[in-house]
Amino acid sequence: MERNSYIKRPKVANISQIIFVISAKMPKPNLLILDKELAFAEFSNIKPIIVINKIDLDKEVAETLYNTYKKVRI
Repeated sequence: MERNSYIKRPKVANISQIIFVISAKMPKPNLLILDKELAFAEFSNIKPIIVINKIDLDKEVAETLYNTYKKVRI
């Protein structure tokens, strides 16, 4: 089949959505990487889903992440 989307790492093609799992704490979330991946997903017409893990370790950070990224609708 012809590719309508492609990601180099991991090598996958023809996907319609992608799930990003980030931690609220331990390890500290790398938001720069998440932002880059979200931009690439938008560029590739792939629907992103963000999962915030370990919210029990730092509820304040988890709420901040949630409130920040819920405003971003792709």
